[in-house]
Amino acid sequence: MKIATYNIWNNETNLLVRKPHILREIMECDADVIALQEVRDKILAQELARNADYPTCYCQCFPDEEECLCIMSRLPVAASGSWMEECNAIYAGFQTEEKCFSIINAHLPWDSAAEREKQIVAIIAHAEQLPEGDIYLLGDFNCSPTSDVQRFLQGECLLNHKEAKPRWYDLAVSFAERKEMQPYATLDFRKNPNLKGNSIENSERFDRIFIRNPYPRKFPELIRVNLFGQHMDEESGLCASDHYGVLAELK
Repeated sequence: MKIATYNIWNNETNLLVRKPHILREIMECDADVIALQEVRDKILAQELARNADYPTCYCQCFPDEEECLCIMSRLPVAASGSWMEECNAIYAGFQTEEKCFSIINAHLPWDSAAEREKQIVAIIAHAEQLPEGDIYLLGDFNCSPTSDVQRFLQGECLLNHKEAKPRWYDLAVSFAERKEMQPYATLDFRKNPNLKGNSIENSERFDRIFIRNPYPRKFPELIRVNLFGQHMDEESGLCASDHYGVLAELK
C-alpha cells in the first residue's frame, strides 16, 4: 500500500501552468491514498481526482473559506468525517479484506505555535475515537521535527497537560535510520525554484507521515519513504508546488 501527502500551494503564481503539473505529480506518485492540503476549492479537488483516476474524493473546506483539505483514494472508503470546526483535519476510514485502517489529513496553522499545539492535541483526542486498526496521521505540520508538536507525538513531552499515548512514529525518520541518512526537507529554499531568492529561512521538513503505535498488533513493514514533486516544468521553470510531497510504501 502506498500513501502520500502533498501541499499543492494555493497561490496564483503561474497557476494555469502549475495545475497540469500538479496533476502529473499526483499521477506519477501513484499512491493508493493521497492527502492534499491547500486545495483551492472543491471544484479543483474533484477535477484532480477525476483526471488522476481516484474514484473517491472526500474534501472539506475551512470555515468561511473555499480552500479545502482533500483525501483521494483508489480504495473504498468505509467512513469519513471532518473536525474542521475545532482543528484543521479530516479523516477517512478504510476496510480491506485483511485489515482496517484510518487516514488523518492535517494542515496545522503556520502563524501560531500556540494554535498548532492546541490543534494537534485536539487531533490526537479525535484519533482515539477512530475504529480499531492502523491509524496514519499525515499532512503539513508547519513546524520543524524538533518542535514540541513532534515531541508530543513521539511521547516525549506534554502539551496542554495532555500526552499522546500510544506514541506516533515518523515514517521518514524510521526509513532514514535504516538507510543511515537524514530525512529530506520538503520546504526547500535552496533547490525549489518556487522559493528561490529567500536567503534567510532554513529548509525544513514540514510535511510528514506518522503511524500510531499499533501494539499489541504488529507494525506493517515499511518498504520505502521518498519525496515527489521535485520536477521542474520546462515552460515555467517552476515546480508544481512550493512544497515537495512525501510518499510512503508499506506492506
